[in-house]
Amino acid sequence: MASDGRYQPVRTFILILSACLLSAAGKPDGQDGKTLPHQIQPKEIDEKAEKAREPLPSSTMNTNTPSRHDQPCPTGRDDRDSDLCAQWKAADAAKSAADAAWWIGGAGVLIGALTLLTAIAAAAYARGAARHTKEGATQAKRASDAAEEALTHSQNASRTDLRAWVNIKAVLIDYKRTKDFAHFSIEVSLSNLGKTPALDVEISHQIHARESIVINNGSLPEIVPFPHAMPPLMPNEKSRQTFGLRIANQEINRAIQTAAKSRCAVMAVIDLVVYYHLTFDEPDTSKRMTSIRYTIHPDIDPQQFPNAWRQIGLKWIDDQNYMMDRLIFAQDKSAPTHLT
Repeated sequence: MASDGRYQPVRTFILILSACLLSAAGKPDGQDGKTLPHQIQPKEIDEKAEKAREPLPSSTMNTNTPSRHDQPCPTGRDDRDSDLCAQWKAADAAKSAADAAWWIGGAGVLIGALTLLTAIAAAAYARGAARHTKEGATQAKRASDAAEEALTHSQNASRTDLRAWVNIKAVLIDYKRTKDFAHFSIEVSLSNLGKTPALDVEISHQIHARESIVINNGSLPEIVPFPHAMPPLMPNEKSRQTFGLRIANQEINRAIQTAAKSRCAVMAVIDLVVYYHLTFDEPDTSKRMTSIRYTIHPDIDPQQFPNAWRQIGLKWIDDQNYMMDRLIFAQDKSAPTHLT
């Protein structure tokens, strides 16, 4: 127990220190010599208020403190008594107006540009459409003209295939010489080689005394102004008619004199012309025509002709005893049959 007696003074010191600390923590307010705020007397409060109303010395005033008119204008604050705020508000309004004008102007320019581009595109489209329309109209007209031309060719080809074609053939059936005339009788045969009828058929005939040198020139037969009416011709139908032709002495003598000067023979030339209408002709359409030429001359041997032309070639048509069996009646090949 010697150890317990050795630590007794230490324990006593700790107990005394703990008692002092507890005593200090439990002391009431104001007992430490200081005055708390709730312990200030009314008199002291009045004195402090009077001191607060007194103006501050100029040395203690802050010259950098702004007045109400110089107060700043924070964002979102609307102070109508502040000049700076009013200026900032005006600047903000001007900036907003400028921004709005810029955007509106930009939008107007953009809309105008789009409108201009749309107008240009519409004009280009309209121009292209007009060009295509014009080209289409031109092509349509060409196609129409081609179709019309093809139809015309088709109609013409069809009419050519179906139309009437009148052919002429003639034979010499008699010849005699009288005091004033040389008489010739011929039989004319008409035939329709086409597929439709030949209407309003008429035939003209003429006979001439000509020198042989001008006969074979390929000219068309002369047209007689007073044709002779013939019956209509159906397809593959034939019609025959006998005609008496004559040449007067005056014409015979003139032909003999002309042939003697030209050292050629005299020939009798017969021209035949047939006129007719087709079934699909219009009323005012000119008549179709078929023409042919025949010649009558002595049957002279070519080897004897140089010496015989004067005795036979000139005088046969004036010789009352010249017989028909000594004559040649033939188609003039230099003036072939003409069909219109």
